[in-house]
Amino acid sequence: MLPVAALLALLAWGWFALLDANPLAGAASALVVIPTLVAGTVLTLGVLAVPSGWKPQNTLSPQEAPALWALWDEVDPPKGRRRILAVDSGLNASMADIRGPLGLRRHEVLTLGLPLLMMLDEPAIRAVVSHEAGHARLDHAAGTTNIIEFIGVFDFLFFYAAPYDTIVGALAHAALEGGLRRTERARRDLSRQNEFEADAFSADKSASARALVLVGAAGRVLARRIFQPVEREVLGAMSPPMSPIRRMEAQLNSLLGETTSQALVEPEPELDDESAADLARYGATHPPLEERLAKLGYSSPPDVAPVSRPASSDLLSPEMLAALIATFDRSWRTAFERMIDR
Repeated sequence: MLPVAALLALLAWGWFALLDANPLAGAASALVVIPTLVAGTVLTLGVLAVPSGWKPQNTLSPQEAPALWALWDEVDPPKGRRRILAVDSGLNASMADIRGPLGLRRHEVLTLGLPLLMMLDEPAIRAVVSHEAGHARLDHAAGTTNIIEFIGVFDFLFFYAAPYDTIVGALAHAALEGGLRRTERARRDLSRQNEFEADAFSADKSASARALVLVGAAGRVLARRIFQPVEREVLGAMSPPMSPIRRMEAQLNSLLGETTSQALVEPEPELDDESAADLARYGATHPPLEERLAKLGYSSPPDVAPVSRPASSDLLSPEMLAALIATFDRSWRTAFERMIDR
């Protein structure tokens, strides 16, 4: 941020010189110069001092999930790095880098979706964790965090200086809107390239391909068997139907039986209007499954047999699994009730 600070100092010096030489011209230019200086100062301080706004939820300690922590440590030894393990309700996994003010107290955060742990087996989860470790070791997580935090600084500015209510916000929005849009597109382009590199990070390409196929198949099976029925039932409902995670728990054996490479012939789940518009505007964050498999040397998806024992049974205790299911069931029901109350 030193170049930005230098430009702000130069702008302030030039404006004071103009104000001294021609007070009328200096006063007239104040309408532009002062908001610009304020906005630039906020951005500079924000980039330097604002900590990561995201805080992981549903974190698990090594005592609460020893097998899951042991798998992570085996795949990617910590070597003194601070780590956080979290679980969410998505069929996904991610690696993030969070930090405090001035970039201090960095933590690696591995987030695994509970549906992922329920639909994949331990070898597939090992391949997924290896992929996420690739993001961390190739510094993808830190690089993506830098871009997200850079964009977040502007959100911080527009929160306190709304574009349609303040001069500072209006000027900053007009000047930065196009650049922010290009930055988001560039971030997603980088994200797609990072996925290829993280796939290649794993030494076992066949395990990576198998995990990709299982995740793709699970997404289609869950869309047809779980999420589409839920969407139909919530229309006009006055009380919460059974939550998706409870349905997965009740139907898990039959869901696993359908999660094979044959499920990939089904169409991908449809996006809602907002997600479709976002995809059209900025592009996807992940490349298509076919392209990722091709990079691993597969011209077509490999045959994958159904999972016989889910990773959630091997890597989580029965008590912890039940507690997580109850947590996501409760949060889903709460969100539904809030939607009804609107």
